[in-house]
Amino acid sequence: MYSNYYTDNMKPEELEMLKEIRTVDGLLEYCLEAFGEREAITSGGKTVTYKEFYEDVELTRGFLVSNGINKGDHVGIMLKNEYDFMRVYMATVTLGCVAVLVPMQTPVENVLPLCKGFDVNMLVHSRVFGGAYKAMNPSIPVFSQDEVTSTDKADKCGDITPDTPATIIFTGGTTGKSKGVLLSHGNLMRGTVSSAYGTRNGFFARYYAIIPFTHVFGLIRSGLAAFYTGSYLFMCEDMKNIFKDLPVAKPTYLILVPGLAELVWSIMAQRGKEAVGGQLDVIICGASAVPQKLVDRLAQFDVMLHPGYGLTESSNLVSGNVYPDKYPGSVGRAYGYQELKVVDGELWLKGENVMLGYYNDPKANEEAFCDGWFKTGDLVDIDDEGNIYIVGRIKNVIILDNGENVSPEAIEDKLCELPFIQAAFAYEGKNDAGKPIIAVQIFPAQAALKAMNCEDPLALIQSAVDKFNASVPSYMRVAKVTLRDEDFPRSGSMKIIRNQVQV
Repeated sequence: MYSNYYTDNMKPEELEMLKEIRTVDGLLEYCLEAFGEREAITSGGKTVTYKEFYEDVELTRGFLVSNGINKGDHVGIMLKNEYDFMRVYMATVTLGCVAVLVPMQTPVENVLPLCKGFDVNMLVHSRVFGGAYKAMNPSIPVFSQDEVTSTDKADKCGDITPDTPATIIFTGGTTGKSKGVLLSHGNLMRGTVSSAYGTRNGFFARYYAIIPFTHVFGLIRSGLAAFYTGSYLFMCEDMKNIFKDLPVAKPTYLILVPGLAELVWSIMAQRGKEAVGGQLDVIICGASAVPQKLVDRLAQFDVMLHPGYGLTESSNLVSGNVYPDKYPGSVGRAYGYQELKVVDGELWLKGENVMLGYYNDPKANEEAFCDGWFKTGDLVDIDDEGNIYIVGRIKNVIILDNGENVSPEAIEDKLCELPFIQAAFAYEGKNDAGKPIIAVQIFPAQAALKAMNCEDPLALIQSAVDKFNASVPSYMRVAKVTLRDEDFPRSGSMKIIRNQVQV
């Protein structure tokens, strides 16, 4: 079910290690059997083996059971990337319960109402909140991570199947109200197993976990994928310490959004590869468009950057670009165990990776599915070889008064290929007569401008826009350019929050 596109790039011994595991409890058992004595996690200055982690999960299950948690219950987890997140998460889902992943940045006053809305039976929160939640007289048991201890073990649930609900992860894209995506054990493991295909040296790697585990990209591609490949996971507990941690963690694999990948490259460009540990081999990059210039820059340090595409609703992965030099601009070809089709330019999906649905949201489910197909909302082109190119989002399309539809992302991505443009935002503006035009705000790459000794950034960028205009149909031409002094407002996954940009 996985094409040669994904297997030809892998070593024979790696292909032999690929196992079809369909539940998270199966993954945990596999890790104990296959990797028991290997180092698994470093967090807070402490390193544990897979065997030690397994035993801690047993004890954490004991805590949950002793506090009234049963199969099918929902446990809210509001923790940063640290050891306690992984042990509480694994204990929850292997007990047959649903882990409701609450982002750390959720406003304090919203957490308990959110728990009520998603039927949470217990909340485990970070110690940084102290007694804030207990002081609110919650209707559910609330525990700080330090209180989740036990001397009694509890067994995993005996009848978990691939269809058993496992995790609710919140998604709202860059606009709109967050929805709770309900993923099954089978969904999670399809995303995890797929992640091991196509990249070099994927087993027994060294990971540095930066993307929050409360985000599907962090949970599956960093957390669960590290376990599946017997890798070592060094926790990023504070984003402020990234470049202090990296020389210690010595990662071979990083899972990053483009903005963070750009930051890693800039540090290496200034201080050399040793500044990030000296062993970096592969970067998996997603959550937003990956400019080809970033692939090329990292290749100069013998770091392979693989762009990919996925959604929370697709258990993180739909496709990955195994050969970014050969297929620039593509997010790769579809992983196995799914079907794709394009309807009026929009990508639709079916498969083992597609969510059970939005939790308790029948209206959203009705809008998202058609005859069992999930409508991604993404506009794509797919070439004859199956390479996927993201064109834009349906909800962002600009409709001009001549009836033409313009994808702002198509303009933004093209302009961001230039080394002196850090970010771009295209939108519908108005000319002096009040008619719709294409306008663009640009945040220049200051380091590149400085290196060029550029004295007039606006003139340089306007010239670049003029060249772009000459290469596209008249209806796509940019009529107005504005430079920004600061970056755009961004989401936790570093996407521009389009409805917060002042135009």
